[in-house]
Amino acid sequence: MKRPLKFLKPGVVASLLLVVPLSAETAKPAAGQKAKAGDTFGREIKDLTEVKDLDAPLTLLAGSLPQYPGELRKAGPSGYVVVEFIINRSGDVIQTQVLESSRQEFEMPALRSVQTWKFKPGEKGKHAVNVLATERLEFEAPKK
Repeated sequence: MKRPLKFLKPGVVASLLLVVPLSAETAKPAAGQKAKAGDTFGREIKDLTEVKDLDAPLTLLAGSLPQYPGELRKAGPSGYVVVEFIINRSGDVIQTQVLESSRQEFEMPALRSVQTWKFKPGEKGKHAVNVLATERLEFEAPKK
C-alpha cells in the first residue's frame, strides 16, 4: 500500500492484527458497472451515519491489509480500489461494495480485506450508530 489507511494513525499499519474474516454481506453492481455514491446501498439500515457526522473519528482496532493478486505479480501494475462499507453498532463491517477501481483484479482482495476490519463503534450523541464509510486502498507490486 502506498499510504496508511485514513482511519489509522501513523505507524499503526505494521501492528494490525490479522483476524478471522467477519461474516459480511458483499454487495456489488452488475458486471462492468461500478456503484455510484448515493445509490441504495445501506438504505435498509436504521440510523446510518456518515463518518463526517460522528462525534469522534473512527478508530480501526484490527484487520488485515489487502493482498496483492497473485495473477498480477509478473506484470506488477500498481492500482487502487475505492470501497464503501457499513460498520454496525458493534464495530463490525457488515456490507461492502466497490465504488471505483483501476483494475478488476484488485477488487476482491480489497473487499476481503475491508471485511476483516474491526472498529471502535462510531458514536453520535453518545450512542453507538451504524456508519457509512469509504476508503481508497492502494496496491503496489511486491518487491522482487
